[in-house]
Amino acid sequence: MDLLFVYGTLRSDAPGTRAELLGPCARVRCAGKVHGALVDLGAHPGLIEPTDARSWVCGEVVELWDEDALPQLDAYEGVGQIEAAPAQYDRVVRPVECDSGEQVQAFVYRFIGASEGLPRVAGGDWVRRFGGHARIDESGR
Repeated sequence: MDLLFVYGTLRSDAPGTRAELLGPCARVRCAGKVHGALVDLGAHPGLIEPTDARSWVCGEVVELWDEDALPQLDAYEGVGQIEAAPAQYDRVVRPVECDSGEQVQAFVYRFIGASEGLPRVAGGDWVRRFGGHARIDESGR
């Protein structure tokens, strides 16, 4: 089993969620937060390194029981993309603080594109930014 921290359109609480991409054997373990900041990329957010020690990103820790889930999600996120365009995300392990107080290590997709000048998502919560409604573009992201 792998743990994945999701913070944007893969969250189960995002209307129009793309959580089905996590696979049929995925289960939300907890709501939580990870150190970082969110940039608004239009139809979806990107997690970047924290700007200060008090900078958090809100999301969910998901248990992935299907061994094919991470490679499929890597393809969705464009990790290691070579032909079509340069990769915009990589997958790293970060400590996550669950709302229950539990501490876990989970994979997270980190935005590695140019983030200077991009708008920040205040409060680090993509779903709350849109009043509980995440935006989805025609590509489903």
